[in-house]
Amino acid sequence: MEHLSQALRQSVSQNKEMQECLLGTIDKMADGLIAENRQARSSIGKSCTGISVCDDNQREFVKADAFTKDLLAKTKDSKITDEKKFFVRFTELDLLTGSCKVSLENEGPEERINGQISDPLLSNQNTPYVQAFALGKALQVKGKATLSEEGEITKLFINDAVASE
Repeated sequence: MEHLSQALRQSVSQNKEMQECLLGTIDKMADGLIAENRQARSSIGKSCTGISVCDDNQREFVKADAFTKDLLAKTKDSKITDEKKFFVRFTELDLLTGSCKVSLENEGPEERINGQISDPLLSNQNTPYVQAFALGKALQVKGKATLSEEGEITKLFINDAVASE
């Protein structure tokens, strides 16, 4: 029983890691498809009344019409902030593309925001970004954020790491 219990704990742990990895992949795919989604909806009301995603048996999985298009158009980001300083903690960091996920220092770690680092320093070795990510420490950065209509940050565009004072 003890070995079975231990094996179950290990399996559950591995499944949780796999689940988190898959959710991260889905987030990245969703972010990457925003422009394509907008482009697909652009023909609604012009050359067609709606679009559908169907399987081989013509069963609809997703259908978008003029109402859906209008609803999605109203939920887009509404404001970009001026450049300001943020304290962030990196939970994901891609050194090649600069994409990242961060949590704000005054928010909980489960409240993650998509980010994009445009600082050329990122490609150097041992940058403040890599150090903060590796150590799990907060880093003060400068950048702009897109805000939802409710005033919540939806994406953070980081252009510089602020030197410690």
